[in-house]
Amino acid sequence: MDRISHTDVDETTIQRELDARRLGLVFPPALEALYEAETGRGRSRMLVLQGLVGLCVYLLYLGADYLLTPDILPLAAAIRLGLVTPLSLIVLALLLRNPQPRLREGSIAVVSVLAGFSTLFIMVMSQSPLRDAEMAAVVLVVLFVTLVQRLRFPYAAASCGVLLAGYVAAALALPSLAPERAMNSIFLFSAAVGLALIGAWTLEHEFRRAYLLHLKQRLAIATLSESSLHDPMTALENRRALDVVLSAIVANAPEQESLAAVLLDIDRFKAFNDNLGHVAGDEALRRIAGLLRRSLRDNHDRAFRFGGEEFLLILPRTDLGGAVMLAERLRRAIEAEGIVHPAVPGGVLTASFGVAAIQLHDGEGVGQLIEAADAALYEAKRNGRNRVHPPLLSEPAAVSSLAS
Repeated sequence: MDRISHTDVDETTIQRELDARRLGLVFPPALEALYEAETGRGRSRMLVLQGLVGLCVYLLYLGADYLLTPDILPLAAAIRLGLVTPLSLIVLALLLRNPQPRLREGSIAVVSVLAGFSTLFIMVMSQSPLRDAEMAAVVLVVLFVTLVQRLRFPYAAASCGVLLAGYVAAALALPSLAPERAMNSIFLFSAAVGLALIGAWTLEHEFRRAYLLHLKQRLAIATLSESSLHDPMTALENRRALDVVLSAIVANAPEQESLAAVLLDIDRFKAFNDNLGHVAGDEALRRIAGLLRRSLRDNHDRAFRFGGEEFLLILPRTDLGGAVMLAERLRRAIEAEGIVHPAVPGGVLTASFGVAAIQLHDGEGVGQLIEAADAALYEAKRNGRNRVHPPLLSEPAAVSSLAS
């Protein structure tokens, strides 16, 4: 599933837009930015393909020029082949670079208006008695802009408005066209423009709505997937996420990079629950989880709820000495948190820590890393709890022991 990267876009924002009854076709800034980021490149490619088809149809209309305005056929060929076609190809080449929406939509609008005006100009310049039949070609331009290329509605409306003005001017400039026929032609063209714009607005509205529904579904799936990788009470990652994280570390880390694990267990937590109740126990776990989250040094360190009252830190690019120092700081922070424990000496909740580290080599040893941390945790418990093993002062010996 593609990633939804704009953090200001959430299900509430999407639902608010789905419920809105506005005529405008622009989302709030964050959502509009996401919409453009996810659809802009594909739209540019589609505009290029459709533009090439439209250009072919435009050039084929030279056949109509031959039949309807043969007296100025060289001028018509020069305008279509020497002016409109090169400009159209330049715009299509620009679209391949996925420009900003204003430039993308605006350039297509300008070329479309130019195509329509070129036909009207050819008609006005000709003296052929059949020249007014050229006016029908402008309807094709309107349909192409609104229903084929589906320009964003403001650009479609502006293009159609300019084309309508040009059409009216051209119709009134033909002395051979009776006023009644001219007015009827203008009325029909105006109606065609109005219906095409209604269609354009409806298409864009439905496309944007379909995008919102799809985005809402993707966000719901992403939220569900994210929640399946986190412990609901502490909000830390869970055992399932641990497998994913370790696999990613092994796949992406260079050989011989250090990887450390810190496994901690809350001391005498059963007695804590027995004396104060599970509600207090859950709150204590959440406070300790908060300390762990605040201890993470960068985006690479990860904290997991490993078991009932066990937590695990995975520390890439960290050797044993660095992991032991971090564990010692956490041990002191948990003790300093002052969570009352009526059943232990000192009267506050403490934790014991086991630390281990390896050098990554083709993924070997990752499974043993957590086993080593668990064994070190057992030693910390056996030696009296509320301590880190290996202890900070015996780090060289601990490194040697783990390496062996």
